[in-house]
Amino acid sequence: MTTNSKKRFLIFLAAFLVVSARLFSQTIAESQHKSYSEIVKEATRDKKMFNHMDLSFTAGTTGLGFDMAMPAGDFFKLRVGGAFMPRFSYKMKFDIQVGDDPEQSASRFETLSGYMKQMTGYAVDDHVDMVGKPTINNFKLMLDVLPLRNKYFHISVGLFAGPSMVAKATNAVEDMTSLMAVSIYNNLYKKVLNEEDIFAGIELPPAINAKILNAGMMGMPVGVFARDMTLKDGRTFKAGDNYMMYPNQDNMVKIKMYANKLKPYLGVGYGGPISKDKRYSLSFDCGFMCWGETPRVLTHEGVDLERDLSSVGSQIKSYVNLVKNLKVYPVLDIRVTRKLF
Repeated sequence: MTTNSKKRFLIFLAAFLVVSARLFSQTIAESQHKSYSEIVKEATRDKKMFNHMDLSFTAGTTGLGFDMAMPAGDFFKLRVGGAFMPRFSYKMKFDIQVGDDPEQSASRFETLSGYMKQMTGYAVDDHVDMVGKPTINNFKLMLDVLPLRNKYFHISVGLFAGPSMVAKATNAVEDMTSLMAVSIYNNLYKKVLNEEDIFAGIELPPAINAKILNAGMMGMPVGVFARDMTLKDGRTFKAGDNYMMYPNQDNMVKIKMYANKLKPYLGVGYGGPISKDKRYSLSFDCGFMCWGETPRVLTHEGVDLERDLSSVGSQIKSYVNLVKNLKVYPVLDIRVTRKLF
């Protein structure tokens, strides 16, 4: 490179640096008077990536919820949020039965409940109400595909994630006394069966012992075992045996339903603006949440009502049949959206 060429190059470089410095200082000065959202808008206007944010409130079969959404290009939108199921309740009725023969249970129950009333002061009701409640809470992450130019229709794929327990049922508070009386009677039955003293050398008359042994234990008939199994309390059963549910150590009966923690989602939706300035919009979504398998419905004794029993009692038959068909959970939500920026 000649001397003249070097001089020209240095002059050009110096001029370029001076102009660049002025432009840079001018940009910094202008940016100081702009908000962060304005800077983000300018940086993303051409790419249409995350250049505005929507806040939505939802209600439907997933419960009450919210989500926040941002565009990820011309035809995609990312949504993140959560859903909470209100704690409404429903009742299931379980009869109290004495022994394995339901036909003789009524007369036996009347006699033995009379004994229990005289001995302990606790009355035994002939049925127990169980109160069921949904416990569904989910975090959700969605990708909306917007194939139409007006962006009113969308296809959604995503994931719901939450605790594995999705519903539970426990005995009603007013039935605690009855369940305590059932536990006391069953403890009495075991002592008579093992020829033990009732308390401090006290024994019941032989005639009453005979009636107790002939009658059997008190419990709630649930169904018939489909396979051989051993319960948590050590009781063993063979396929075809009747399943009687007894109160636990807290004198309670419990049933819980479990599903997978991660639940994929696929659905469609449609909606549009409902205000003149287009800041508010209304949309509807429908689809299904995949449980992955049939949910497990477990008693406090570890029996799965859907998998371990070949049949269940009429009191809960409709609920168990419903669970069998819940490999997917239907989703139908309405969403009200406000554009934040």
